[in-house]
Amino acid sequence: AQCPSLVSTVLAPACSSSGAPLPLLQETVLTSTPCKLQVQVFAPPSCCAFVVARLLALGVEPASIVLPGGCPMRVTPLSLTPIPGPTSVPSLSTLELALPATPTTIGLSVRAQAAIVRFDISVMKTFVDTTETHQLKFGP
Repeated sequence: AQCPSLVSTVLAPACSSSGAPLPLLQETVLTSTPCKLQVQVFAPPSCCAFVVARLLALGVEPASIVLPGGCPMRVTPLSLTPIPGPTSVPSLSTLELALPATPTTIGLSVRAQAAIVRFDISVMKTFVDTTETHQLKFGP
């Protein structure tokens, strides 16, 4: 068996309610044994809004859930996974998820979006910034 290919399409734009630059989301299939889906989230620097947590939402259905600060979560999460990473910014965080080899994954389509939880010490308030929403399609 071999690892699947991946095509990622942007479904919705990123959002920043904290005033920080927009966070970035990138997915790659690692052709290791076993196959893995590598997800990277970049949280750009911000003056006073420290990164408290990063979460990856995976699902198949769209959503429009308003998060603290006003940014939308556009995935109905079947899985909500913490992404480990430093609280200092800028920071690149990586998460690797086991991925079945082909032919199991051929035709599989999943929505992905990451949320960056920030606490702004200047206003003592929590904000949640969101990455673009991606449609991930796995092929041969």
